[in-house]
Amino acid sequence: MGTVVRATSAGAQTRRMPLRAKTAVGAAALALSASALGAGLAMPAASARPAKTGVVPHTGSAVVVKISPLRTHGTTKFKNVLTTTATVGKTLYTAATCNQTCQAIWPPLLMPVGKTIPLGPKTLVGKLRTIHFGKTRLQVTYNGHPLYTFVSDSGASVNGNNVGGFTVIANA
Repeated sequence: MGTVVRATSAGAQTRRMPLRAKTAVGAAALALSASALGAGLAMPAASARPAKTGVVPHTGSAVVVKISPLRTHGTTKFKNVLTTTATVGKTLYTAATCNQTCQAIWPPLLMPVGKTIPLGPKTLVGKLRTIHFGKTRLQVTYNGHPLYTFVSDSGASVNGNNVGGFTVIANA
């Protein structure tokens, strides 16, 4: 038998869990992982660990990036562009630096509160990770480069490419 601690409004309660219940919990977790893989989501690499200092410990993952096969800006075509997960996701960009003033025009792609592991489609070539953003948030990175959206983009536009040192992120 294992020990389970459950938090309630009245305080923590401890009870013993029979082996068959622990096995069922483990099987449910395995089934959830398998269904995530079957849905085309990449599971995080074993080396993907949440940031430790300055961030309230959270658990869980969230799909934060998808790949849009073709985007255009004028006559320029962009293939396999990383975007946010909205129905018509916003194009994602990166730059060497972006301070607080810059972030008013280039909002960072932040993990949902309570989530620490960024996920994308299984066809994603690069690595999604996180870095600290402020004291309690995590910003998503792609191959070590922080990700941003552009306030002047709407729908499937790519208006921010080569603006102020920002470039489109492609799945390559």
